[in-house]
Amino acid sequence: MTQFATALPILLAVATQTAAQAAPADPQFEVASVKPANPGPRGVWTDSPIRIRMMNMSLKELVAFAFDLKDYQLAGLAWIDSERFDIFAKTPSEVADLQEAERWRQKLAMIRSLLADRFKLAVHRESKDLPVYALVIAKNGAKIQEIGPDSGYYVKGDIHRGHIAAQRMPMSQLVDILKFW
Repeated sequence: MTQFATALPILLAVATQTAAQAAPADPQFEVASVKPANPGPRGVWTDSPIRIRMMNMSLKELVAFAFDLKDYQLAGLAWIDSERFDIFAKTPSEVADLQEAERWRQKLAMIRSLLADRFKLAVHRESKDLPVYALVIAKNGAKIQEIGPDSGYYVKGDIHRGHIAAQRMPMSQLVDILKFW
């Protein structure tokens, strides 16, 4: 854990999306606590207009959350995935009184500021060419059939490398699964 206090370069390899920029004023939490986490349930967080609690989260999860990134879009030192932290923070009243969408935007900016302050987070953004796969119809026709409108619910399927079998899986879920292959 000696690396905690050192500057942390993290590479955000953003292939298809650009992370939201922090507001010029760098909004800050009124009070914030960052501590090493005790063993327990991983990645628990709660949010209310006046506070945010992120418990037992890796630094990689915190950065991905704050910058709205996927796991594969982050690279950094190995410990950012293994060391876990608890963050408790109080939102300033002027932010707590905002409409939900603007309050959420401000909270994300505050989390980014907190990570920069407490972890000496240095971020480098770059675009990279990554492999792209095309989902095409087989020579003897499609084996996927539309059976109705998207229910919006995720379904359980038999999923392993090279094979997906499910019934009534929304196309959005299929796309989410294929993003990680």
